[in-house]
Amino acid sequence: MVLVVAAGLFVRALDAFDMAPVAGSDGAVMPFWSPDGKRFVYSSTRGAADQYNNLYVQPTAPGGEPYKLTFFAHDAFHPRWSPDGEWIAYIDNRGGLPQLGLLEVYGGANRIVRVVDRRWKRPTGVLSVRTVDSSTRT
Repeated sequence: MVLVVAAGLFVRALDAFDMAPVAGSDGAVMPFWSPDGKRFVYSSTRGAADQYNNLYVQPTAPGGEPYKLTFFAHDAFHPRWSPDGEWIAYIDNRGGLPQLGLLEVYGGANRIVRVVDRRWKRPTGVLSVRTVDSSTRT
């Protein structure tokens, strides 16, 4: 099990209470296990060295060190593995707008999925809001 706390990532066995810190995971957020269970991906600023969130992979084997997958001058966050473990999908904010990015795990190909059409779902309900303060009687 991986736990996220303000100081970084911690792991613990499901049948134990003791937690161990994951080396080099300071600033880590949103970890996501690989389909084979041998590693997880997360986004992090890794302290003062990075001003942007980049993607890191952490092997789950004892003594495994995290390694940086991206070296962007913009944020990459909310990473998720593809079912076959060959790609990582993530949110990329290059240019200031969030968009879907795909990163090939072996080979490093990076693709941005261009949104060409936006369709909104039809309204499914009504939201009513009433603001009340000391001058409002009803």
